[in-house]
Amino acid sequence: MYHIARRFLESKSFTNIVNTVKFFSADAPKPKKKGVVVGIYENLEFTKSGEKVDNESGGKLKELAQASNLKLGKTAVFHGLLNDYHAVALVGLGSKEAGFNEFETLNECKENIRIAAANGARKLQKIGINTIEVESFTNGEAAAEGSILAVWKFQDLKSEKYRSTRATIKPFDDQDKDGWEKGRQKAKAQNLARMLEQCPSNIMTPTHFAQCAIDKLCPCGVQVEARDHDWMTEHKMFTFLKMAHGSCEPPIMLELAYCGGNPDDKPVIMIGKGVTFDSGGLCLNRKCSSMIEYSADMAGAAVVVGVFKALCKLKVPINCNESMRVALAGGPSAVFTPSDLIWKDLEKAGADTGDRLWRFPLWYYYTRKITNEKGVDIVTVGKGKGGDPCTAAAFFKEFAPKTDFIHFDISGTGRISTGMYPYLRKKLMTGRPVRTIVEFLRRMATPDSKDPC
Repeated sequence: MYHIARRFLESKSFTNIVNTVKFFSADAPKPKKKGVVVGIYENLEFTKSGEKVDNESGGKLKELAQASNLKLGKTAVFHGLLNDYHAVALVGLGSKEAGFNEFETLNECKENIRIAAANGARKLQKIGINTIEVESFTNGEAAAEGSILAVWKFQDLKSEKYRSTRATIKPFDDQDKDGWEKGRQKAKAQNLARMLEQCPSNIMTPTHFAQCAIDKLCPCGVQVEARDHDWMTEHKMFTFLKMAHGSCEPPIMLELAYCGGNPDDKPVIMIGKGVTFDSGGLCLNRKCSSMIEYSADMAGAAVVVGVFKALCKLKVPINCNESMRVALAGGPSAVFTPSDLIWKDLEKAGADTGDRLWRFPLWYYYTRKITNEKGVDIVTVGKGKGGDPCTAAAFFKEFAPKTDFIHFDISGTGRISTGMYPYLRKKLMTGRPVRTIVEFLRRMATPDSKDPC
């Protein structure tokens, strides 16, 4: 199913890398303790699963809940209520009437569920619970996303004795089995992107990134091709190759192809920036304190890998190709697109996933900043101060094909989490916006699908 640049991937140096650093696995150890997460609304009304647990506890959960005053996301952990569970995490869901907030461009029903599921699961993980069952609340997809994203940690380079609990998340009560599976696959795809971003740059070289993509995507049916230096030279990709001159690591261009739709359907093309380490001129032009984030200068490529993984697992009926550049050398994500129709669908997808987007202009004002130059057709740095993201988008627009396109600028959202989202641990990579892109493509492929929340 795939071709690979054998001179690199079968070389002695690459073999040493693989032998020294095994491919990272998120598999948890055998469970020792089991816990369950159920919810309660601000009016002290239990969810259906909460009622079930309360009944099995002989009404003890209700007595404890009345004294806990649980607001949205606040969690209380109780022991000894159920014979089969070491602990029960009761978490506040906020208002039962939560729905779509037009001013915030956010489905607050789903976001509240993500927050509740995340905080409940993380509380149990913190006290050493290995197997955590999470109820679906009213939307299994959001519950799976929040809990699976929340318990993820990058600790593969730690000695086993220093690792904190690795928790396995499972559904409780199976009220929304299909929704749970969708959310599980989306969250796992985002966690894959987070792992690729979090891995130190001396390990996550272009060659190792390529191998990770092959290991994770080829078993799903994604076709992966890795192009080497000679291929890039033959195709006159000199700007790309210039980026790689600052390193002894060979550059690789990956091409991915997923065919889930009709073979005759036109594909969606995704291109992800994959600079595995941006040295910033060896700290000469920026403060070195911010350099820790730049292992994630390949976040665009990592997001594309995550998206392909989810599309394949969810069997989304769509075709996706082209490429990821792999070369060594907050709030919403910024979006640039000339299409109002595409923007409306993107905005809805972001509101649904909680990973929101904000549209920025592609005005001719910014094009003039890079084209109004004597002696050359176009420059990479625009005239005047400010507007750098818009200027970069204008540069991209000059080379974009004559078709609808979307340019994501994730420099502020695709790296280290600030803690804005409770289900993304602070100071770890975010993997954003994997779920929003997957949801956008899913809606485009199946426009008539319905949502329970």
